[in-house]
Amino acid sequence: MPPVVYSLIAIGLVASVIYWIIPIRIRTVYLSLLSIFVYIIWSRDLSTVFFLLLESALGFCVCYFMKKQKNSKICLIIGIITIILVLAFFKYRKCVFCSDSLLLRIAVPLGISYYSFKILSYMIDVYKDPQKSVSWWNYLTYVSFFPQIICGPISRYDEINDYLDAKIGKQDIKEGLYTIIKGLFYKAVIADRLSEYTSTVFGSYSNYNYLALCMAVFFFSIELYCDFAGYSYIVIGICRLMGIRITDNFRNPYFAVSIKDFWSRWHISLTRWLKDYIYIPLGGNKKGKARRVINILIVFAVSGLWHGDSPVYLLWGLWHGVWNVLSFKKVNNRVLNILCTLYTYIIVSLGWIAFKIDNVKEVVSYIVRMFKVQKVTFDLLAETVMPFSNDYSSAAKMIVAIILIGILWGLEYTEFRKINENKAFRTVLYVSCIVLFGMIGSNSFIYANY
Repeated sequence: MPPVVYSLIAIGLVASVIYWIIPIRIRTVYLSLLSIFVYIIWSRDLSTVFFLLLESALGFCVCYFMKKQKNSKICLIIGIITIILVLAFFKYRKCVFCSDSLLLRIAVPLGISYYSFKILSYMIDVYKDPQKSVSWWNYLTYVSFFPQIICGPISRYDEINDYLDAKIGKQDIKEGLYTIIKGLFYKAVIADRLSEYTSTVFGSYSNYNYLALCMAVFFFSIELYCDFAGYSYIVIGICRLMGIRITDNFRNPYFAVSIKDFWSRWHISLTRWLKDYIYIPLGGNKKGKARRVINILIVFAVSGLWHGDSPVYLLWGLWHGVWNVLSFKKVNNRVLNILCTLYTYIIVSLGWIAFKIDNVKEVVSYIVRMFKVQKVTFDLLAETVMPFSNDYSSAAKMIVAIILIGILWGLEYTEFRKINENKAFRTVLYVSCIVLFGMIGSNSFIYANY
């Protein structure tokens, strides 16, 4: 089986062509069945499909009964609790059951974190608006939609459903292909190349000097962003080929001037979900400053728990929550904003260590070693470069990586500053880099693990 990134693009392109040809009235049936088929291929376990369909059916039945029964709130509560319990079982079962328990042998359903949040949002939206349509095929298409099943973005029902009968124009095809190419550049050229370095250093960090550890953190922050943003761009591109316009999941997050600004630019679909379904129902910022602080910390704690069962993820969430509370507003001072951007980037990057080392003690140990500064010598620099391939080609790989990151920074900066972008030039640049520097590996997407 080819790497997920290439199979996703190949399936997306073929599926889009068929989507253009078939009658509009059977599009939802086509996408639902195709999504289930693709899910079986990617998950390689029929039991995971059972959980996907079971949760989907549960959510659909809850919505159906909410529209029929007077006690719709009870139906909603039962549905929410059930979905959360199923998600919690797969997320935290290692913390509860013995290592030889049969329950641990059940495969974790691919994308359960994402489609569970979709089902929850749909149930809540139907409860708020009982007039919202409940069509099984439209609903199943939304929940199981194959481009989003691996790791989002977490779209709302209307964002998918409203475009299922849309006409596809030339602009949709052009924008779709451009966005897919952009995503492949982020994933195959930047993320997969940097993973050679980060996997080596994080895998045995005690064997490397402080400079290599700092470089690994810097590279991983770029790798994680390009891996996840690359996936999101590919998904957005495939959706656009089908006339479906989902919102951006990233907006130049490393140019943020504060953690609050960062979370308005990073994993936007998750941030919006947490805000709409947890932060606002808790009272948001309308019940005083103390309550606002508590609500923010709760939201980020949930975000941490959503990512994994290790305590390090909870601490990572609270780390961001505290800095979010302490966030300051952007000021009209360019130098100060640059310093704030650098400051925010460092805070975020230190937090990403938890995504490579899921152990609190080891994370602390890594950070301590980062600050054991040594005298810069030729041997120290050579040791810092070597993790790429542990031979003399490492120097060339390091230079290429730095140049590619420079290209990425230039492209991101022009987007951030809203400088007129020449898509024809960008397309040529993306394609050239993919052909010359693309890594044809077996790497999956990092965020598929959460």
